[in-house]
Amino acid sequence: MPDLDLPDANARELYREILKEGGRIRISDIRPEDEPTVRIRVLDAPFSRILIFDRIVSLMPAAPDNTVAVVVEDPAVVAYLAGVFDQHWQQAEAVDWAVLASGSAGPAVHEQVGRLLARGLTQRAIASRMGLSERTVAGHIARLRELYDAETLFQLGWQMRRARTGGAG
Repeated sequence: MPDLDLPDANARELYREILKEGGRIRISDIRPEDEPTVRIRVLDAPFSRILIFDRIVSLMPAAPDNTVAVVVEDPAVVAYLAGVFDQHWQQAEAVDWAVLASGSAGPAVHEQVGRLLARGLTQRAIASRMGLSERTVAGHIARLRELYDAETLFQLGWQMRRARTGGAG
């Protein structure tokens, strides 16, 4: 059996099992070197890890700890899973690598705090979800209030919505 040099231990184990059962795996990399290796988006919502191959078959967890997987081949179920993925992909935000490289992710954090506020989360819940202190979240909210010239959280939500929709309502 070939040595699988993969960083993800779960993927290595899965591929080993496929090979043991007589399956074949081909990993090809035919893109130009200056092309991105992967496309990554960030979704501020819980989701489950699933693999979908050619929109024909899906592999998904069958246990909460991801130790067991199920193969789904029903066309309707696979189409549904692919549709859910497509919706999540559209809702997710592309990673801004330039901002991350510069270390100035402030505006992105402000916007994420604003989105979570708009979803009705408390400062405590936002702090917990983002791994920040409540004091830091309060600081981001204060800066957002200044930025949007809002005195209350309601005004802040309203102004952020207007800015996002181009001034409509």
